[in-house]
Amino acid sequence: RSPSRTGDLYARVIIEVPRKLSKEQREKLVEFGKSCGDTDLSAEEGFMGKAKRFFEGE
Repeated sequence: RSPSRTGDLYARVIIEVPRKLSKEQREKLVEFGKSCGDTDLSAEEGFMGKAKRFFEGE
């Protein structure tokens, strides 16, 4: 392979969210999700849906 050629770059990202959050932490996390606008169209479920399921204990 030539170093001048471009190709795919893969990255593995692991995000850990604490199971127990204070009320203030929970509010800030939900606020962050709203500010993102759930624009990740590649995901089956948006951030807010995942956060809702997480906090409801599903």
